[in-house]
Formats: sequence, structure tokens, C-alpha cells
Amino acid sequence: MWQKITAWAARINANIIISVDGGMPRIPTKNGKDFVIATRAAVMHDGTAIGGRLLEPDAPEDNYVAELAAALDSMQYAIDKHGHRARVVLIFDATSPVRGALGFGSASQRHKADKCMAKWLDCFVQLRRQCEAIAFLWQTSHGANQ
Repeated sequence: MWQKITAWAARINANIIISVDGGMPRIPTKNGKDFVIATRAAVMHDGTAIGGRLLEPDAPEDNYVAELAAALDSMQYAIDKHGHRARVVLIFDATSPVRGALGFGSASQRHKADKCMAKWLDCFVQLRRQCEAIAFLWQTSHGANQ
């Protein structure tokens, strides 16, 4: 994986490399009913880490929301730091948020309205368009030496 990261960083002359992840842990409560939250994190090549948790009552209870939130946080960070000159390598382990966002930009308005987390996908598309260059790299979840 390191060879892929460095190769793409060199190809696009990246000024930021970001690894993102999200999760949906179940937290037991005293009444016996689990409480589910979305957690997300992003780590930059310079050691900067951002993340947190969020509550989205209308969101599905799977990692999709958490992974998409991590990607949004990291893309916003890249734009805040580098503006329209952001050249980003984004490493992720969940393909559905990235694939959803990539297809969202060219979808019809009717199809956009049917997408899960459509407003967030639209934000992702807008942030992506503000970058000078971006390379998406998929890393298997919790994989070692890959």
C-alpha cells in the first residue's frame, strides 16, 4: 500500500495525504437497549487528526454515514488548508460512500433525491470539485501489510 500512496502522491504532486475511517459502535445502556452512534476519524500525513461522533436520527444504522462523514471532514480540512490548490490522496476502506459520491454528480435530479444521505453526497461532490486534483485509494479494512 505504501508504494501506491507514494506513487499517487508523486503523480498528482499531492500536498495532503489523508486516511479516513468510520464506525457505528453499539453502546450498552442501563435499560438494556443499545445506543448507536456514528464515529469518524481522519488522519493527515503531517500527524493532524480530526474526528468525532455524530447523531443522525434519520440515517441508516451502518457504517455508510460514518465513513461518508469522515470523508467530508477530511475534504473540508484539505480545502481549508490549501484552498483550490488542494491536491489530495484520500485513503479509505469503505467503497460505498466514495462510489455513491462519484456517481451522484452525474445523476439526474430524480435519482439524486432517492439517494441515501443525498445532501451529504452533494457536499462531497462540491468539495471534490474545489480540489485541484484528488486520488482515491482503497485499502482493505483493518488489513496489515497490504
